[in-house]
Amino acid sequence: MVVSTINERTPAPDMREGQATTRKGRTHMTLQNLHTRKGRRGQDKLKPILPKVLQEGYGEDWRPSVYLAGAYSSPDAETRLSHATSQSLAAAHLLRLGYPVLAPVPMGHFICEHTDLDRSFATWGETCRTMLSVADLMVVFYSSTLADSKGVDVEIGWAARWNFPIILMRAVPVDNMLVGDPSDYTYTFERLDVPTWLKLREGKGASHV
Repeated sequence: MVVSTINERTPAPDMREGQATTRKGRTHMTLQNLHTRKGRRGQDKLKPILPKVLQEGYGEDWRPSVYLAGAYSSPDAETRLSHATSQSLAAAHLLRLGYPVLAPVPMGHFICEHTDLDRSFATWGETCRTMLSVADLMVVFYSSTLADSKGVDVEIGWAARWNFPIILMRAVPVDNMLVGDPSDYTYTFERLDVPTWLKLREGKGASHV
Protein backbone atom coordinates (compact mmCIF):
# COMPACT_ATOMS: atom_id res chain seq x y z
CA MET A 1 0.00 0.00 0.00
CA VAL A 2 1.14 3.51 -0.76
CA VAL A 3 1.23 5.57 2.42
CA SER A 4 1.08 9.33 2.02
CA THR A 5 3.25 11.66 4.07
CA ILE A 6 0.49 14.24 4.51
CA ASN A 7 -0.16 15.97 7.80
CA GLU A 8 -2.37 14.19 10.25
CA ARG A 9 -6.05 15.00 10.03
CA THR A 10 -7.99 15.19 13.25
CA PRO A 11 -11.18 13.17 12.66
CA ALA A 12 -14.35 15.12 13.28
CA PRO A 13 -16.59 13.93 16.13
CA ASP A 14 -19.51 11.72 15.24
CA MET A 15 -22.53 13.79 14.31
CA ARG A 16 -25.21 11.80 16.05
CA GLU A 17 -28.92 12.29 16.29
CA GLY A 18 -29.81 15.40 18.28
CA GLN A 19 -26.41 17.08 17.85
CA ALA A 20 -25.67 20.28 15.99
CA THR A 21 -25.79 20.17 12.21
CA THR A 22 -22.77 22.34 11.49
CA ARG A 23 -19.06 21.51 11.42
CA LYS A 24 -16.19 23.83 10.59
CA GLY A 25 -18.69 26.47 9.52
CA ARG A 26 -20.38 24.14 7.00
CA THR A 27 -23.98 23.04 7.18
CA HIS A 28 -24.45 19.29 6.89
CA MET A 29 -27.51 17.62 5.49
CA THR A 30 -30.23 16.40 7.81
CA LEU A 31 -33.30 14.64 6.56
CA GLN A 32 -35.88 15.40 9.21
CA ASN A 33 -38.14 16.77 6.52
CA LEU A 34 -37.51 14.01 3.99
CA HIS A 35 -39.71 11.51 5.78
CA THR A 36 -42.63 13.91 6.29
CA ARG A 37 -42.97 15.59 2.89
CA LYS A 38 -46.35 15.01 1.30
CA GLY A 39 -46.99 13.61 -2.15
CA ARG A 40 -49.32 15.25 -4.62
CA ARG A 41 -52.32 13.56 -3.05
CA GLY A 42 -51.17 14.19 0.51
CA GLN A 43 -49.71 10.73 1.21
CA ASP A 44 -46.51 10.48 3.26
CA LYS A 45 -43.55 9.48 1.17
CA LEU A 46 -41.96 6.17 2.09
CA LYS A 47 -38.76 6.26 4.14
CA PRO A 48 -35.70 5.25 2.13
CA ILE A 49 -34.06 1.96 3.04
CA LEU A 50 -30.57 2.98 4.15
CA PRO A 51 -27.45 0.79 4.07
CA LYS A 52 -26.79 -0.11 7.71
CA VAL A 53 -23.03 -0.07 7.17
CA LEU A 54 -23.21 3.60 6.13
CA GLN A 55 -25.38 4.59 9.08
CA GLU A 56 -23.32 3.04 11.89
CA GLY A 57 -22.91 5.62 14.65
CA TYR A 58 -25.40 8.07 13.19
CA GLY A 59 -29.02 8.84 14.03
CA GLU A 60 -31.85 7.97 11.69
CA ASP A 61 -32.21 11.53 10.43
CA TRP A 62 -28.50 12.18 9.87
CA ARG A 63 -26.56 11.35 6.72
CA PRO A 64 -22.76 11.30 6.85
CA SER A 65 -21.01 12.88 3.87
CA VAL A 66 -19.51 10.34 1.45
CA TYR A 67 -16.29 10.46 -0.57
CA LEU A 68 -16.76 8.18 -3.59
CA ALA A 69 -13.52 6.62 -4.84
CA GLY A 70 -13.04 4.35 -7.82
CA ALA A 71 -10.79 3.35 -10.70
CA TYR A 72 -10.47 5.75 -13.61
CA SER A 73 -7.12 6.02 -15.41
CA SER A 74 -6.81 4.13 -18.68
CA PRO A 75 -5.31 4.78 -22.12
CA ASP A 76 -8.67 3.77 -23.57
CA ALA A 77 -11.28 6.56 -23.79
CA GLU A 78 -14.22 4.15 -23.64
CA THR A 79 -12.89 2.64 -20.40
CA ARG A 80 -12.54 6.07 -18.83
CA LEU A 81 -16.07 6.95 -19.89
CA SER A 82 -17.37 3.66 -18.46
CA HIS A 83 -15.73 4.35 -15.10
CA ALA A 84 -17.06 7.91 -14.98
CA THR A 85 -20.56 6.79 -15.97
CA SER A 86 -20.80 3.94 -13.48
CA GLN A 87 -19.54 6.15 -10.64
CA SER A 88 -21.97 8.90 -11.66
CA LEU A 89 -24.83 6.40 -11.33
CA ALA A 90 -23.48 5.24 -7.97
CA ALA A 91 -23.24 8.85 -6.78
CA ALA A 92 -26.82 9.47 -7.93
CA HIS A 93 -27.99 6.46 -5.93
CA LEU A 94 -26.33 7.77 -2.77
CA LEU A 95 -27.73 11.25 -3.36
CA ARG A 96 -31.25 9.85 -3.71
CA LEU A 97 -30.79 8.29 -0.27
CA GLY A 98 -29.89 11.72 1.07
CA TYR A 99 -26.12 11.38 1.40
CA PRO A 100 -23.95 14.39 0.48
CA VAL A 101 -21.50 12.99 -2.08
CA LEU A 102 -18.02 14.09 -3.16
CA ALA A 103 -17.23 12.25 -6.41
CA PRO A 104 -13.90 13.26 -7.98
CA VAL A 105 -14.00 10.83 -10.93
CA PRO A 106 -17.26 12.09 -12.50
CA MET A 107 -16.21 15.68 -11.80
CA GLY A 108 -12.66 15.27 -13.11
CA HIS A 109 -13.74 13.32 -16.20
CA PHE A 110 -16.10 16.08 -17.32
CA ILE A 111 -13.49 18.80 -16.70
CA CYS A 112 -10.77 16.93 -18.61
CA GLU A 113 -13.10 16.10 -21.50
CA HIS A 114 -13.65 19.80 -22.12
CA THR A 115 -10.17 21.15 -21.37
CA ASP A 116 -6.54 20.18 -21.90
CA LEU A 117 -6.04 19.50 -18.19
CA ASP A 118 -3.96 16.42 -17.41
CA ARG A 119 -5.92 13.37 -16.19
CA SER A 120 -3.21 11.83 -14.02
CA PHE A 121 -3.46 11.31 -10.27
CA ALA A 122 -0.36 13.49 -9.94
CA THR A 123 -2.55 16.38 -11.11
CA TRP A 124 -5.71 15.42 -9.23
CA GLY A 125 -4.26 13.92 -6.05
CA GLU A 126 -4.35 17.08 -3.95
CA THR A 127 -7.94 17.78 -5.02
CA CYS A 128 -8.91 14.23 -4.04
CA ARG A 129 -7.14 14.51 -0.68
CA THR A 130 -8.91 17.77 0.08
CA MET A 131 -12.32 16.34 -0.86
CA LEU A 132 -11.72 13.26 1.28
CA SER A 133 -10.61 15.35 4.25
CA VAL A 134 -14.02 17.05 4.54
CA ALA A 135 -16.04 13.82 4.19
CA ASP A 136 -17.18 11.52 7.00
CA LEU A 137 -16.50 8.18 5.33
CA MET A 138 -15.10 6.67 2.15
CA VAL A 139 -17.05 4.51 -0.30
CA VAL A 140 -14.98 2.58 -2.86
CA PHE A 141 -16.88 1.67 -6.03
CA TYR A 142 -16.03 -1.83 -7.24
CA SER A 143 -14.98 -2.48 -10.84
CA SER A 144 -12.95 -5.17 -12.56
CA THR A 145 -9.90 -2.87 -12.67
CA LEU A 146 -10.20 -1.59 -9.10
CA ALA A 147 -7.22 -3.58 -7.79
CA ASP A 148 -4.96 -1.98 -10.41
CA SER A 149 -5.81 1.59 -9.42
CA LYS A 150 -2.82 3.32 -7.87
CA GLY A 151 -4.98 6.33 -7.05
CA VAL A 152 -7.46 4.27 -5.05
CA ASP A 153 -4.55 2.64 -3.24
CA VAL A 154 -3.31 6.07 -2.15
CA GLU A 155 -6.83 7.15 -1.15
CA ILE A 156 -7.34 4.05 0.99
CA GLY A 157 -4.00 4.80 2.65
CA TRP A 158 -5.27 8.29 3.52
CA ALA A 159 -8.59 6.98 4.81
CA ALA A 160 -6.91 4.32 6.95
CA ARG A 161 -4.50 6.86 8.41
CA TRP A 162 -7.40 9.15 9.29
CA ASN A 163 -9.44 6.27 10.78
CA PHE A 164 -12.20 6.70 8.22
CA PRO A 165 -14.78 3.95 7.74
CA ILE A 166 -14.11 2.40 4.31
CA ILE A 167 -17.06 0.80 2.50
CA LEU A 168 -17.06 -1.28 -0.70
CA MET A 169 -20.00 -0.52 -3.01
CA ARG A 170 -21.00 -2.93 -5.77
CA ALA A 171 -23.46 -2.43 -8.62
CA VAL A 172 -25.77 -5.39 -9.19
CA PRO A 173 -27.68 -5.43 -12.52
CA VAL A 174 -31.42 -5.91 -12.27
CA ASP A 175 -32.92 -8.38 -14.79
CA ASN A 176 -30.06 -7.87 -17.25
CA MET A 177 -31.57 -4.58 -18.42
CA LEU A 178 -29.80 -1.97 -20.55
CA VAL A 179 -26.70 -0.41 -19.06
CA GLY A 180 -26.84 3.30 -18.26
CA ASP A 181 -30.24 3.76 -16.63
CA PRO A 182 -30.01 4.16 -12.83
CA SER A 183 -33.11 2.00 -12.47
CA ASP A 184 -31.18 -0.91 -13.96
CA TYR A 185 -29.02 -1.34 -10.87
CA THR A 186 -29.24 -2.03 -7.21
CA TYR A 187 -26.22 -1.68 -4.93
CA THR A 188 -24.66 -3.63 -2.10
CA PHE A 189 -22.39 -2.28 0.64
CA GLU A 190 -19.84 -4.01 2.86
CA ARG A 191 -16.90 -3.06 5.05
CA LEU A 192 -13.52 -2.95 3.34
CA ASP A 193 -10.58 -3.23 5.73
CA VAL A 194 -6.95 -2.76 4.82
CA PRO A 195 -5.97 -6.48 4.92
CA THR A 196 -8.83 -7.29 2.53
CA TRP A 197 -7.76 -4.50 0.21
CA LEU A 198 -4.17 -5.76 0.22
CA LYS A 199 -5.37 -9.25 -0.71
CA LEU A 200 -7.32 -7.77 -3.57
CA ARG A 201 -4.26 -5.82 -4.71
CA GLU A 202 -2.22 -9.02 -4.64
CA GLY A 203 -4.87 -10.90 -6.61
CA LYS A 204 -5.84 -13.22 -3.75
CA GLY A 205 -9.49 -13.97 -3.24
CA ALA A 206 -10.62 -11.19 -5.57
CA SER A 207 -13.91 -12.96 -6.31
CA HIS A 208 -14.83 -12.72 -2.63
CA VAL A 209 -14.03 -9.02 -2.18
